Formats: sequence, C-alpha cells, structure tokens
Amino acid sequence: IGESKNGKDSAVVTAYMLFVKETQMNRHHQPQAEHVPDADILHTYKATYPNLKIATSFPMKYNNDYEGDSCDSEKMVKKYGADVDSINYYNDSLIIWPECWTYLIDSLQPMTMAIPRYQTAIWWLSVDNNNDKFRDWGRKDILHLYQSEYARNNLIKNIQKSKSSPSSKELEQSSGKGGCNNGIENREESSCNYYHSHNILPMTEFIPNNRLKDKVCYDNRKLQILYNPFKGVHYTDSIMRRSDTRFQFTPIGSIHKRISPQDVTKLLHEAKVYIDFGPHPGMDRLPREAALAGCIVITNMQGAAFYEKDVPIPSEYKVKEFNVDSIHRLLVSCIDGYDKRVKDFDPYRDWIHNQEDKMDYCVKDMLTKLAVQR
Repeated sequence: IGESKNGKDSAVVTAYMLFVKETQMNRHHQPQAEHVPDADILHTYKATYPNLKIATSFPMKYNNDYEGDSCDSEKMVKKYGADVDSINYYNDSLIIWPECWTYLIDSLQPMTMAIPRYQTAIWWLSVDNNNDKFRDWGRKDILHLYQSEYARNNLIKNIQKSKSSPSSKELEQSSGKGGCNNGIENREESSCNYYHSHNILPMTEFIPNNRLKDKVCYDNRKLQILYNPFKGVHYTDSIMRRSDTRFQFTPIGSIHKRISPQDVTKLLHEAKVYIDFGPHPGMDRLPREAALAGCIVITNMQGAAFYEKDVPIPSEYKVKEFNVDSIHRLLVSCIDGYDKRVKDFDPYRDWIHNQEDKMDYCVKDMLTKLAVQR
C-alpha cells in the first residue's frame, strides 16, 4: 500500500498466472502439487491474454531455507520479520485456486510454522464440478470468490451448516452493510451483507475480445440449430426425433474430437439458434458466446440457468419442464421468426459486454477488502 499523487492510499498489486501439477501423495497420504514454470500450455494463454504475467518461481518460495530442528525456527522468524509468538501467520501472497482443485489448496504451504504461509482463495467458477470435494466450510482463512449467483447461494448454504454460521447478533450488526443488492429483506438481507464482508466476494469473468468478431451479420445464416454434444444429449436426441427433418441440427464438435475456439466462433456466427439442456454448473461461457454471435439462446433451468442474475434471457426461452412438443413449437417460432426474435437478446448482449467492467470492479473491490479494510 502506497500513497498516490492525490494524497490518497493506493494499492499496487502484481498478478501472475501460476501453473501447478498434481504429484504423488506425500508420506501422510495427502495429495500434493508442484509449480511448473514452463508448462506447455503457456503459449495458449499468452495468445488470449497478451499482457498476462507468468510466475517463473513460486511466490515467497523460501521453505527450502529451513533445515534442522525447532531451534532454527527463531532464526527463520527473525529473518522474515514475523512475530515469534505467532503460529499461523501469513505473507502477502494470495493464491487463487480453481474450484476443481480444492483438495490441493494447502499442498504448497511451507512445511514449518516458522515460515509465513500464503493466503488462500477459491474461485468458484462452477459448483457441480467440485463434486463435493471441499468440506472445510468452517475455515475462516479461506476467501471464497463466486462467479455466479448459483455459486453464492451454494457457499452460503454450506457455511450456514458449519460452525462458522453467523449468530443472530452478528446478522443484526451487519444489517445495512456489504454490497449485495438483490431485494431480499430483514434476516435474509443481513445474511447477505454478513457473508459479503466475511470471506465471500463476487468475482465474475468475461469473454475475451479474440473470441469475438468485429461485426455480426444476422442475414443469410446457413445453420439452424447448434447444440453442445457434451451436455444434455438425451434431451437433444428427443428433440431431434420429434422434429424429424423439419430442422437441421449441428453439434459443436463431437465427443470424439473437440474443435478449436476459432471453429466454435465460426459455427456460432452461422447459426440461428443455440440450445443447451444440460447442467449449468456456473455461468457458462458458450451461451454467452452464442448470444454475442447472433444466436437465439434456449436453455433449461438447471443450476445457474435457474437464476436471472446468471442467465438474464427472457423467460420464454428458459424451459421449466422438458416437453418435447412445446420445445418443438418454440424452435419453429424461433427459426421462422429469427429476424424479430433475435432482438429479444439485445439486453443480454449488452449485459455480456459489460462483464469486463464488472470484473474490473470485482478485482478492485477484492483488493480493497484484502489490503485496505482489514
């Protein structure tokens, strides 16, 4: 934290992409991970995010300095300026883990308490993909970042079940604070405010510009209906049988061969409708890319698709109960009336375009709470 030219506090924070790989169990039969400074996939991320910085060494990596027994711990503590009486003290590095690797979040911590630990966050880009592997909901040293309203509700539900659930007094004290503005009142509103200020913060993401075309053409679209062959295929098969030869259905790749992001973008710009009747473990990217490419988007109401905040499309395009005949009629109307119906998604497209600014706000909000307000 420094002082800016206008005299106000300012924070300078450097963010890196840290690549790790899972390794063999340690002697305590716990899963481990190690840093991979030269991962093969680096060039892919560099192409998408040209300003991305790659971590060439592990943040605050000095645990190899520790050798010997506890008599050396005081020397280590003095060397790194920490309180001798402290047990779990932390350095200024924060590692943000994906929700699918929550079982590894402590695997890179130093082996001795004499060395400051890194701070830990979990970015819940999905809920279902964690498969209930994370169970330590009572831990207060973990920052939870949620990408969707679906994830936020799941976090609150699980924390409420743990011993760290707020008391009535804590909820009363937190009333009127925090950043949640979702219309709920009284105890529910206080609960929202409490969790917003206690290790649960929003962190959205956005579609990078290289996945978008400069201009979207809505005329002469040669493909009718696109679907994801990896999600809800049994529903799609039922729709295809009902529609018979009335429509042309095109998969985005296949279960045997994935296609490139460029080919996905090309298909989306050639189609009129994108359907997604599979699970929505988070605020999925493909429906957003489809809408930006000029597709009408039809989903079910599973997972994040249930929430208006996560998939804010008109309700008539969200299928509450799977009925193949009603879905067929909706598809007929969308294909035949594409020119008119595609305009129903203009607000959704505007919302998607604003996600980069929203993520910028989320990052600044997180840094303020981590580096200024505590």
